[in-house]
Amino acid sequence: MATHTQDAESLDPPVEQQMDLLASGIGEALVKAGMIGPNTPLTGPQLLYFLDQLVDHYNELCRSVNVAN
Repeated sequence: MATHTQDAESLDPPVEQQMDLLASGIGEALVKAGMIGPNTPLTGPQLLYFLDQLVDHYNELCRSVNVAN
C-alpha cells in the first residue's frame, strides 16, 4: 500500500493566491471602515497606505476612549 506524504510547504496556496487573499481582506476592512467604496481598485502601495491610515485612526479612537475613562 503506497502512501502519499506532503510537507507543510506544499499545502500552502501559491504566493500569488496568498497575496490576492491578503489584498482582498485589507480591501474589505477598508470598505467596512468606510474609507473606500466597494470594488475600489487599489494597488499594493495604496492598500498599505490606507491600512496605515486605518491603524492610526483606530489608535486615536483607543486613546480617546482611554482618556474618557
